[in-house]
Amino acid sequence: MKCARVNCSAIIAAVCLYSTSTSHAAIVFDDGGNHAYTGTNNDTLEVLDSNTNAPTTVAINNGAVIGDDDTEEISVAVRGSSILFINGGTIGQDVDSFDNSTVTMNGGYIDDDIHSEGSSTFNINGGTIDDDANADDNSTINMTGGNVGQDFETRNNAKAFISGGTIGRDLISQNNGQTSFSGGTIEENFVALNKSTNNISGGTINKHLFSFGDSEITVTDGTIKQNVASDDDSTINISGGTVEGIVESYDFSTINISGGNFEDNITAVQDSNINITGGTFENNIIAIHGAAITIEGGDIGVNNSANLVAEHLGNITIDGSNFKIDGVDVALGEITDISGTLSGILADGSAFEIDFLREFAPVPHNTVRGTITLIPEPASLALLSLAGSLIFTRNRRA
Repeated sequence: MKCARVNCSAIIAAVCLYSTSTSHAAIVFDDGGNHAYTGTNNDTLEVLDSNTNAPTTVAINNGAVIGDDDTEEISVAVRGSSILFINGGTIGQDVDSFDNSTVTMNGGYIDDDIHSEGSSTFNINGGTIDDDANADDNSTINMTGGNVGQDFETRNNAKAFISGGTIGRDLISQNNGQTSFSGGTIEENFVALNKSTNNISGGTINKHLFSFGDSEITVTDGTIKQNVASDDDSTINISGGTVEGIVESYDFSTINISGGNFEDNITAVQDSNINITGGTFENNIIAIHGAAITIEGGDIGVNNSANLVAEHLGNITIDGSNFKIDGVDVALGEITDISGTLSGILADGSAFEIDFLREFAPVPHNTVRGTITLIPEPASLALLSLAGSLIFTRNRRA
């Protein structure tokens, strides 16, 4: 007798669910039901909703073993609007989410990568992913805990929100990816590429922060243990946090600093720009090879050994008032002294005193020094403009 209404996928799933032996065939859950899996399967596990309008839900629990780490295959695939929970067990190869599916990892071990694609969502709350985490193609990865052993990548309009856990190597955001890092640890670098948009509001980066290719990074808090560098038309905005290494801009990129603590040099190189309106700067501020630095505020010259250095076509512009060199009033405009101690009041009202040096680049036959230019802060400039207007009016009446 033919049983037309029997769901064969559900029967296969149910048989595999309660089997204590090792299976060598793909397991497919596709019935819109709820399932818990603790078995052993050397092939793949798929969670689908093709046979029903309701999502299929599967929980992989402690004791489960899925896939074979000797093969180049996906061990677990979740499609449609289905839902997968990884609470424990071991998965030998990739776990991939597609379409509008959702994967939530609370524990367990994945011996390879995870991939989210389509409009799927992958939540990492615990457990270990031995290799990479990849957010692609408009998908989202949320990470609040757990461990990613290698790189975490966001690309092609995907989004990543990282508030905890550990990334074993680099966090890479590229090709219009959007990445938010608010907590946790990146063991190596945060790298932004190719028009990505990125926010850092906490956590620790144990090595460097890099931006390239029209990307943008906004830093409001957190700790960067080594260097920050921008290049290739990218932008970094820093309003808080701590940078323990050098801050460097290159090749038409821009770094805007309005707050934060900076323990090493601030350096602009090769037609790049650094704009400083706030923050605390313990070391040197250097402009070189056609780069420009503008200083309107902040606490500069914190250490007595700190210097302002303008070298070979580099320009440092300081916006403020009451400027003096070696205690003697100095006129606004370009400084002609080669070295000395510059003091004054910055545009934000901060008093400063710092040694300066205008020097050649260390190349043969170079005779061009850098420049340091003093301009009036806005209130003084307004007064000068008003005074000029009154003089002009008085002269016309005369």
